[in-house]
Amino acid sequence: MSEEKIQELFHYLSSVGLEVSLLEKEIRDHIEIRATEFSPRYEFHKGDEKMEYVPHLIMDHQFQKYRLADYNVSHVDANGNRNNRNFSSTAFGICHADLAYHIVSGRLDALAEKLSPLKLEEFPSINLIEKLERNLPINPEYFEIKCFRNEPEGFIEFTAPISKIEGWYDIDSYKAVLTPYPPIEHGVYNGIDSRVLEDKMRGIDWHNDGQLFYFIVNAEPEFVPEVDAIYQQINCLSLDPTGTSVADKLMLKYWGDATFFENILRQSAWDYLESLPKREQLFPVELEAKAAFNLLCGRAILQKWDYLKPQHEPVWTQLDFTTKGTDGRYLTTVMQMFTEEQLESVVRALPVPDDIFPQIIRELKRGDISYFILHDDKKIFLAANPGQRTVNVYSEDMRPIKVNFHFDPEWEPSQKPELNKLELQRKPRQNIIHAEYPPNYGNRFRRRR
Repeated sequence: MSEEKIQELFHYLSSVGLEVSLLEKEIRDHIEIRATEFSPRYEFHKGDEKMEYVPHLIMDHQFQKYRLADYNVSHVDANGNRNNRNFSSTAFGICHADLAYHIVSGRLDALAEKLSPLKLEEFPSINLIEKLERNLPINPEYFEIKCFRNEPEGFIEFTAPISKIEGWYDIDSYKAVLTPYPPIEHGVYNGIDSRVLEDKMRGIDWHNDGQLFYFIVNAEPEFVPEVDAIYQQINCLSLDPTGTSVADKLMLKYWGDATFFENILRQSAWDYLESLPKREQLFPVELEAKAAFNLLCGRAILQKWDYLKPQHEPVWTQLDFTTKGTDGRYLTTVMQMFTEEQLESVVRALPVPDDIFPQIIRELKRGDISYFILHDDKKIFLAANPGQRTVNVYSEDMRPIKVNFHFDPEWEPSQKPELNKLELQRKPRQNIIHAEYPPNYGNRFRRRR
């Protein structure tokens, strides 16, 4: 085997993180005797830990040179416990040796476990393990996991800072930044009623390609008729000098991270997003990302502790956007007079199907706007209102439905939007806080590519 091919082999082994200097003599000895296959080994210590690498090299007679088929990694911790794993070559290459160290030593799993309470898998735009596998081979002292999500209520960005401490990676908090979308000033532009257009956009899950496209074998996907009509109306709206800003706001609100559609947004839409006020908060890593989103939207969540102080019993926690502490965080309001049992009792008074009842309770405790479907296919939306020890009920267009859970003849809903007399003559009362932001299908985190 020529020296050129030997150096080529050494270069490849180095590229996957194997220590050629500790392998070279043994490899050359086996090449010299023309071994068909062989498995040299080397080991080294990392503090109290020991690592052993055993690459398996075989002769590829077609190209008359050796190649790496796989390698085995063993890890022995300070207590003598051994763990090992074999890494094989695939169509995507072979695992880098530094990443193999983090896998076999348990560091990758330990970090993934610490991040698991955030439930970042609900952001399909992020593959957590894949992101960790890209960062850990570099063995940095610090790196960040970032992801974002667009919802009709606002654009949310998460940043999870990860630091190396005594050879292991750790995280104790993450930052969430929400840019709430203000109500859109609707009108008729270029013959398009933007309010009617938004009603149509609101009823579509823009993260579900199955609702948006016809997929045809050996052909480009095509919009379903309803989506195509909306797309054409958005384009028509954009042609109006006044309506173009409304088109930007609609596209940003519903297409900000939707497959295909996000590429349609103009720079003016992103500039508008950047100009909007933001709400920023640090949260403990134990708090689910969707709960952080709901808190920044102004809703309350039920947990055994607020993020400032531990609690003996579950309490409802809500952010106070009018006050910040010395650390720059919004202060919290804690409500203890509405227990989980009382929440369940209230929801039981509604015709919620038994099979989704636990899910509804989980979502309400997390601060979600949840929903269930009546027998006539109408959707009923729910939001916990711990301040009034009740649950707010909304129609599909997010108009409040009066439900007297307290069986009090004097009871009236606490949320009464202030509309002027002209507005009251034109349309029935509606919740102006939520009317612009009704959730789409379940208001859950959805897929982004």
